Amino acid sequence: MSEYEVEFGFHTYSHPNFVKIDLNKVKEELIISKDMINSQIKKEVVFFVYPWGQLNYFNSKIVSVVKYIGYDLACSTLW
Repeated sequence: MSEYEVEFGFHTYSHPNFVKIDLNKVKEELIISKDMINSQIKKEVVFFVYPWGQLNYFNSKIVSVVKYIGYDLACSTLW
């Protein structure tokens, strides 16, 4: 699908509640899952979807880490 310009994003590899884990573990989740998808589709993934997508699962610190890791867009389930 990647060959036909379908864009992929990622969603972490263990779906943790980012608010409840250490920021180093958040970085690890973001980096490992990004690397896993990049290596499979042979293309840079720049989209992220917050696990569970609700406010009690991410906050401004997590948003900053997502930006720091290098994602261009992150989605939640918030309106």
